Amino acid sequence: MSSKSSPGIIVDTLGLSTSFIKEHPKEVKGIIKGWYKALAYIKSHPSSAYKIMSKKAGIGPKELKKEMTTEIKLYDKKGNKKYFGTEKNKGQIYKISKIASDLWYTSKISKNKISAEKVTNPTFVNEIK
Repeated sequence: MSSKSSPGIIVDTLGLSTSFIKEHPKEVKGIIKGWYKALAYIKSHPSSAYKIMSKKAGIGPKELKKEMTTEIKLYDKKGNKKYFGTEKNKGQIYKISKIASDLWYTSKISKNKISAEKVTNPTFVNEIK
């Protein structure tokens, strides 16, 4: 399986524990805002951004830019809001979480199936203006 043949199925996400979220809501919002600032920097300063990121990626800036603009989807505010949805109108992340949980369970990577509703919180994504 590849992200080209199965767009939207292979995803990278940032997960935070429930206790961290409860104890540090300001920091959670800061993490999300930081992500959006990083995306804005990539858009407004692409040469510099890809040069910085390529050092960690271990490939050249041009190659990284090509991969990130043709093979990877980085969600901005609008994209994240759509992907997460709301409590009443759930987004794609819930479907993907179920697929992942089922795969991990049947592959014996996880002893239990997870409930996307229990581990996904769209509140912070939707609060950021």
